Amino acid sequence: MNLPSHNNISIKNKTNLTKLLLRILYAVLIVCLFLVSIDMLMSAFRLFGKEVANTIFSVSAHPFVGIFVGLLITAILQSSSTVTAMVVAAVAAGTLTIETATPIIMGANVGTTITSAIVALGHISKKKELRKGFAAASLHDFFNLLTVLILFPLEYYTHFLSNLAKYVTELLPFSAASGSFIPPLISIPSNFVVNQLHDYPILILVFSVLCLFLAIRLFVTLLKEQMIGKQRQQMHELFFGSIWKSFGWGFITTAAIQSSSVTTSLVVPLVATRKVNIQKAFPFIVGANIGTTLTTLLAALFKSEAAITIAFVHILFNLIGALIFLIIPLMRQIPTFLAQRLGIAAMKNRSTALAYLLVVFFVLPFGMIYSSFQDNGLNLQEISTINNKQQDSSFNQKKKK
Repeated sequence: MNLPSHNNISIKNKTNLTKLLLRILYAVLIVCLFLVSIDMLMSAFRLFGKEVANTIFSVSAHPFVGIFVGLLITAILQSSSTVTAMVVAAVAAGTLTIETATPIIMGANVGTTITSAIVALGHISKKKELRKGFAAASLHDFFNLLTVLILFPLEYYTHFLSNLAKYVTELLPFSAASGSFIPPLISIPSNFVVNQLHDYPILILVFSVLCLFLAIRLFVTLLKEQMIGKQRQQMHELFFGSIWKSFGWGFITTAAIQSSSVTTSLVVPLVATRKVNIQKAFPFIVGANIGTTLTTLLAALFKSEAAITIAFVHILFNLIGALIFLIIPLMRQIPTFLAQRLGIAAMKNRSTALAYLLVVFFVLPFGMIYSSFQDNGLNLQEISTINNKQQDSSFNQKKKK
């Protein structure tokens, strides 16, 4: 019998170590790209000036419309991490206030659920699988929608979330006079790009969003291969033993992969093929929702106090939702019941599933944003008319003098 020589084992160990180091280096480079893109986004928002800032404020001026702005952009990009990171950059640049950004963060949480719903449509040829799969996908929707229904009125009337996030930020040791925490290593490539394209802020914005999206996608792909690829076959046995075990694995997996869309989409086929029941899948989805907030925190970590505050808004929104719908047994049953009813409706009429996707994620938010544009357009016209009258009046008074 031929035994492997000591030299062969040594070479194999060195090869494995080299591969590991290369993966770590690759991951570090991706994180650097992520932070550089955030820094460029901040610069782009600053270069646009007050006119663009006022336009953004006018669109998201009403918090209710802000929810649909976050929902629609996230549904289009299919990445809440990208949208929330962009919001952090806008807040850090002073383009958005914390109060204006909070509803957009809420909407982004709802918008990210479209990915798992699209995955569920893959079972459309089999009615029973579609019923269970679409119920699992919409479970993510209902959790976020119900959390918005509870927390949005509190935020609207009392600024509960934003004030709580500000209080948490003040407890941090660097919050008093922080300003900016951007390390030189990150600011050098960012400043180079900004200096080259200083007169074209729209190009900086587009380039930074593309870099941001690329960084998140590369990070998702890298960690998905390492964590999910090997465990996928045993996922239902390992992850869904109990409520808190399911919740914990949902949080840990998503915190590592940084994409709740990926982890929740993996749950859909498991529920559709009856390997996991919907009651056990729910805590996993809730945990995944909290896990994805670490991207926002990473985006805010080297920015301003306001950016860190909006990151905590994202964390608190999901954490409070988890406490409401996991700890209280009666509340836990509500999203499950609604999801199961929608699954039955999709099984009876398959067009219901498609109509639900189009209306909730595209038609309704686009309609609300469009109507807001029209209203703001009228308001801006009125303001312009008043300003013109004031200028004419001032000119006539000077002429008389």
